[in-house]
Amino acid sequence: MNVDVVVVNLHGPKNIIPALNAKIIDGFVVMQPYPALAEYRGVGKIIAHLRTLPPSHKWEDHPCCALAAGDDFINNESEVLEALIELFRYASTFIIENPAESAEIVSAWLGTPKDVELTSIPSIKYLNEFSGDWDDGVDFWIKSLVEKGDLSGRVKDSYLNSNVEKVLYDKSIYNKINQRLADNANK
Repeated sequence: MNVDVVVVNLHGPKNIIPALNAKIIDGFVVMQPYPALAEYRGVGKIIAHLRTLPPSHKWEDHPCCALAAGDDFINNESEVLEALIELFRYASTFIIENPAESAEIVSAWLGTPKDVELTSIPSIKYLNEFSGDWDDGVDFWIKSLVEKGDLSGRVKDSYLNSNVEKVLYDKSIYNKINQRLADNANK
């Protein structure tokens, strides 16, 4: 089977569902809640989630959203950064443990129907721990960007020198938060 794939820049996810509805595009790849919203509106159907695509486990625990900060902020505002990381960790735990209540909150925040969020939230894997699959996903994205010539400077050099974790995602603050939470749980 020969298939032509044309990649179209629709200038943001807000234009994806109207483009699908107008038959400008045949399908899309984008983060939730847009696939769930397309399905809810009867415009499209979710046919796969990234983590289910072959090869098996290639996309399991893949990196998606992240908190990014520059060195100055990390060095000068560590208390703020620690508070944000701790807040994100609590939020992830809350979503994992309370998906229905989370759907109500997200629905109110985004202005989407609750049913959309009830479909969307379970399709997202919220992580509070890094896994080998997550690390492999980061390595895959960086390798792909380096090979395409889209990365340069410090990040590219860290990849070429096998030092990505130290430069790109320093887990020391995250590990400090985990230890503090564990210590507090044991009190």
